[in-house]
Amino acid sequence: MIKRSPARLLGRVLCPICLQWIHWSKAQRVEVDVETKQHRPFRPRGADETMEAFNERRLGAQRACTLMRDGIATTHYLPDRYGDYGDPIVIGLVGHRAAGKTLLLAAMVEALRNNLEMADLGLRVERLDEAIEHRYTTEFVEPFCHRRELLPLTQESPIEFSYVAKVYSRHAGRDFAVAFFDVAGEQLRRRRTGDRFRDTSFLSAVNALLFVVDPEKALPTVLGEPATVYGDPAFNAVLDRLVESRAESATQFLPIPAAMVVAKSDLLAPLRPEVARWLSRDDNRQLQTVAEESEEVYEFLATNGAERFLPPVNRVSDVSLHYASAAGVAPVNGHFPAEGFGPRRVLRPLLSLFAMTGVLDRSLLGS
Repeated sequence: MIKRSPARLLGRVLCPICLQWIHWSKAQRVEVDVETKQHRPFRPRGADETMEAFNERRLGAQRACTLMRDGIATTHYLPDRYGDYGDPIVIGLVGHRAAGKTLLLAAMVEALRNNLEMADLGLRVERLDEAIEHRYTTEFVEPFCHRRELLPLTQESPIEFSYVAKVYSRHAGRDFAVAFFDVAGEQLRRRRTGDRFRDTSFLSAVNALLFVVDPEKALPTVLGEPATVYGDPAFNAVLDRLVESRAESATQFLPIPAAMVVAKSDLLAPLRPEVARWLSRDDNRQLQTVAEESEEVYEFLATNGAERFLPPVNRVSDVSLHYASAAGVAPVNGHFPAEGFGPRRVLRPLLSLFAMTGVLDRSLLGS
């Protein structure tokens, strides 16, 4: 479970972009001018402005964070409500750029926002930032989930929020800010010191990890393809960087929760009944079987040549393993066929992370 940091108790929030501590109540609140697209100071609530209208306008507001480096000031922006709800839960998606991270996150966000099972679990999910919500919905969720388009691979770019949401938990009795970062695996491996702000600094702010295993890379023999399995360098790069940045070298396990997902499991299900059995289950909320599934996924990977994809299990203190598929079928010429299209078990890894971080009751995992 994520514990409140001493700095957070003093009203400070760790910026996941540059790793500065921000005194949240004193951070400058800004908004974007509709005409010039430039940032300007946020207008206070007007005398005739209702509280509902003011709160809606705050969804478009941001807090400025300025980093001074080598005498040069660089300003970036965080959602206005990002630091309002205690320590945010920051989830980093890890895997090479073709592993299926982008599709998995799009399907996960669609389920997070629209699946009735969330309410059954005592969770309510709402927008945290209007601009991020609009961008992610129009660029990722709608093309993939609604139009069945194959999304482009994750590109190397300056680190920014992939998606953010406000999640109310009946179990915890409060709201959480939940942020996702989907970063190209190649970007995570870059070690040039001049690029640390652009490429890997956010790893020190991550407090949950989602490792995405590509069966085409990890399990070629199962798929009938002759290939040598080398593992995913992004997995080791992230784990090594966390050990370095958090000075955890004296401990055997990193104290950070993680979920490992065998993505594109629809490729494996026709070939292996043990995969088909799990993938066919409608069990997002049945978290008491997570331990059983984790053991079977681990054994499947370990006995089918994918041992080099297992470092997260051996180096992270709290980890679950899952079969899932964002699309349910393989793409054809850039589109997914209508027959068979649909997400399979994409919420389950996220709900497992929620149980590990205190958003949900840990006892739901049954372990």
